[in-house]
Amino acid sequence: MIMKNRLSMQCQLKNQDFFIQHTSCDCTNVDGILEYSISATYSVINELYTTEEIDKWLDEFLVFFKKFLNEFSENDLDDVKERLRIFKQHADINIEEEINRNWNEIMKCQYMFDRHEREILALNKIKINELREWFNKYTWDENYMKKLSVHIVGTDPNKTQSVTLEYIIDEHQHGNNEVEEKYITKIGQYKKNLYVYPAIEGYST
Repeated sequence: MIMKNRLSMQCQLKNQDFFIQHTSCDCTNVDGILEYSISATYSVINELYTTEEIDKWLDEFLVFFKKFLNEFSENDLDDVKERLRIFKQHADINIEEEINRNWNEIMKCQYMFDRHEREILALNKIKINELREWFNKYTWDENYMKKLSVHIVGTDPNKTQSVTLEYIIDEHQHGNNEVEEKYITKIGQYKKNLYVYPAIEGYST
């Protein structure tokens, strides 16, 4: 919530020439592995910028947010906690919402049917210094984080050229970018070198 608000505000401040159309940040728990993402989109019609410049802007935002978090007070954090507490304490509106919430716990093999109550208790224990330490550890310390930067480039429909499948060669697939690229050619060997995260209680494979 804190990052999402600041991301939106920074986008508006630096978006006088429609540099970025939309931004978002999200956090996902995938089989016990925490993933959080920051996304930005811009129009393919705007040819003044590249995805690399968008990526650089996102890195600059993380630097800005670190400074912002260092100035964030305990009282400011308490205000955020209160808003989250009110949001999580709402009762299920109907039986369908309750069924979906509980069924989601069963499908994930977690069975935490009082999840919102537990989250509120955990939320109350968070202190601003702990939040700063967590952000620094999992955003800047390469021993604890892995960064994946995904660039998806669209094409102006008015300039689209059809390419027959039989003519797709390396030039079409990889392009002539100056950015260093790495390709996985030996899948089996690559998988053997990957770190296997330990399984956590409540998940099954």
